[in-house]
Amino acid sequence: MEHHSKIAFIDAYGNTDLDISKTNASSYFIVTAVIVKKEDIEFFHRKIESVRKKYFQKGPIKSNKVANHKRRMLILQELAKVKFKYISIIVDKSKLKTKGYPFPKSFIKNLHLPLHKHLINTFDNLLIEQDTFGSKNFMKGYNNYLSTKFPVDLFNSAKFMFGKSDESLGIQVADFISGSLSKYYDPKKKIEQGGDYLRVLKNNLLFVEELPFSKESLLSNFHKNSVNYDKTIAEASIRLVDNFILTNDSSNEDLKILELNTVKFLRYNLNIEPEKFISSSEIKEFISEKIVSDREFSSIIATLRDSELLISACDKGYKIAINEEDCIQFVENFNNTINPMLNRISTCRKTLLKATMGELDILDTPKFYRLKNSLDKKWPISTSEKDKVEQINLYI
Repeated sequence: MEHHSKIAFIDAYGNTDLDISKTNASSYFIVTAVIVKKEDIEFFHRKIESVRKKYFQKGPIKSNKVANHKRRMLILQELAKVKFKYISIIVDKSKLKTKGYPFPKSFIKNLHLPLHKHLINTFDNLLIEQDTFGSKNFMKGYNNYLSTKFPVDLFNSAKFMFGKSDESLGIQVADFISGSLSKYYDPKKKIEQGGDYLRVLKNNLLFVEELPFSKESLLSNFHKNSVNYDKTIAEASIRLVDNFILTNDSSNEDLKILELNTVKFLRYNLNIEPEKFISSSEIKEFISEKIVSDREFSSIIATLRDSELLISACDKGYKIAINEEDCIQFVENFNNTINPMLNRISTCRKTLLKATMGELDILDTPKFYRLKNSLDKKWPISTSEKDKVEQINLYI
């Protein structure tokens, strides 16, 4: 730990059995990493140990030991006060079609890979402590696989180690979060109050990804929770978002990763609070460990909109558009900025036309064609020599 600035503790909910019709087979597999800064690790251990003693006495923190909703909420509320962030990969096993998943070893490797990739792409000098599972031979092979997949070099200084859940408070927290998320996602564990668990941990959330993407599950949640949405707009909006993620998810470009993380965060918030606008500061904290300037963030949003994503905005923040009101809000937000700008350009133009007796039209150049055309429709100014001055006097 001495050479690492952060430590990530990893544990999962669910099993590798893809025959989810079986009683003991989970419908979802959820793997979570709890990330703690080196300077916070002592405080983290002290606070988590107090939670463990209070609610589990002599045993470790285990999600499957808590059946009561009220008790789980109390535990989560105390955990949420501790300084850590978490990342979760949430997998619907019923939708896994790729070859290899039926084999437990491949299942574990493939479903942990997106989490490891995100951790290593996001953090420098990271120590990753993961819960042990399977035989000693499997763990040896798995460790070799990780070392080959993520070799230590100039661009990656992450180190992997494996610990036992009973002996690692960080792994226990990862277990509890994964299990709590199953109460919202997994039909076999789902409870009516499952969404409360997502909300209480929202400030600790760093990143979440649902695999494979499913707009149907989002729309189903909208309908069930009486969300104000337009089916046509919501379907188109979510489809564009999912296509963007699938098309760009393998990119290693820093800017593209920021764009992807922005889209994934906005998409995830459709699960929690689909009608809420998310502030730019909250999004910036989520998408990168490093500081993202306002200018950089504006450029990210602009690029996403240029990619046809329907991202609405107002003074409260941003969200993925799911109804007509969101789309109108997007136009209104620009209208409040564009109209004053057009008025100022028009004023400058008309002042110069008047001062030069119609000889200088600053918009009379090919690069300003669309702008000139727009202004001429709103404030028409004839360019003919015969009536140029009369038109100027009329509209000034």
